Amino acid sequence: MKQITFAVLHSVLAQLEEWHALGLNIKVAVNLSMRNLSDESLPDDIASALKSYNIPPSSLILEVTESSMMLNPELANATLTTLSELGVQCSIDDFGTGYSSLAYLKSLPAAEIKIDKSFVTNMTTDENDAIIVHATIVMAHNMGYRVVAEGVENAEILELLQILGCDIVQGFYFSKPMPADSVPEWIIWHNKQSLRFVSSRLALR
Repeated sequence: MKQITFAVLHSVLAQLEEWHALGLNIKVAVNLSMRNLSDESLPDDIASALKSYNIPPSSLILEVTESSMMLNPELANATLTTLSELGVQCSIDDFGTGYSSLAYLKSLPAAEIKIDKSFVTNMTTDENDAIIVHATIVMAHNMGYRVVAEGVENAEILELLQILGCDIVQGFYFSKPMPADSVPEWIIWHNKQSLRFVSSRLALR
């Protein structure tokens, strides 16, 4: 498992180094398992990999699912704390599908939580899902977390999330998975589309 994880990490950081050289100031996320968090050498290995590719720690986000963390909360907290002290950002993935308590959540050294798509996908047609998403955003913001919504697949969901104050969104509405060499062109195109959207909104005011 460790070999696979670090093969992925090195591949991601090498790609990120190329993107940064092109002037694309973007971040990437890598998923970790509880087994990874149990590895005492994990923080040092990640720090060494970041240095090898000259990547700022803040450009790397490490995602751990809520359910994985609950397998060993104390160990997860200790490892994530060390990683956060390195400057790496930690994210709680699939939030809402696990069984973590609010008391545990408030002590986590994470930068963001990602609301699971099972709550997001139907939030425009299911009032309960919308209530859960709204409450999660408010709670997370009050606790200092950035909020990411997974599973955004249409403009209606995006608009509702904007109204609710969600910080970041992801989903097939924006793009399906693509080859790494297609990302720079897509970012340029997306930024142009965003500018057109902002310009049209300003023109309507």
